[in-house]
Amino acid sequence: MAGIFTKAKLALLKPDKLFESVWGEGITQTLFYYIIIDLIFGLAIPVIAAIVILSSLYQTLVPLIFNQVIYFPIGILGLFVVAFFIHIGIRLLKGKGNYTDTYRAAVYGSTPGVVFSIFILLPLYGFLGLLPFPASTPPQLIDDPSFIFSLLTSIAIMAIVGILLFIWTLVLGVKGLSRFHKISGWRAFGAIVIGYVILLAIALAIVFSFLFLFVIPYMGSAVSFR
Repeated sequence: MAGIFTKAKLALLKPDKLFESVWGEGITQTLFYYIIIDLIFGLAIPVIAAIVILSSLYQTLVPLIFNQVIYFPIGILGLFVVAFFIHIGIRLLKGKGNYTDTYRAAVYGSTPGVVFSIFILLPLYGFLGLLPFPASTPPQLIDDPSFIFSLLTSIAIMAIVGILLFIWTLVLGVKGLSRFHKISGWRAFGAIVIGYVILLAIALAIVFSFLFLFVIPYMGSAVSFR
């Protein structure tokens, strides 16, 4: 376990040293690292924080905890998928490594986003904890200046922290891909862009296919029935 935290520390403070130390690491070891840090920082700490801050708001607390629990396996499986599409970009840009190298870069690059994810959730928890629910109805809250200020402040903090973590994660991912695949930083960045463009295109194709095959025909039949 100490080795896991050492790797996380190196990923945050000395990524070049980390990528050198995990060169050639198998996918099982990399997966184990991600499961442990995600279990601790992505699941356990957010859930404990939610329980402490929102202990009196049972109706709010339960869905939040449920979402965190559901997101845990989705995040683990999702990173395999993201790494797959990034690896397509790597192959197109003449990277020399294999899928395991891409997955390794994606996992260790995601360390800041996982470790500091609690700082995105805390403003949300704090905002929910301040709500006078159920004493006030939504229309009353919208007319309350303090409610609007708290809402906008929480959104701003979450956005700023999210952007900073995204940039940090992106930089680490580029460093890892560049090192493991022996390509330039710009090519590594291009591979990430290509991967996400392909992933987004597939997601949009699925959504529009679902709409045209199921939703739109149903709406048309409902209108005809009326």
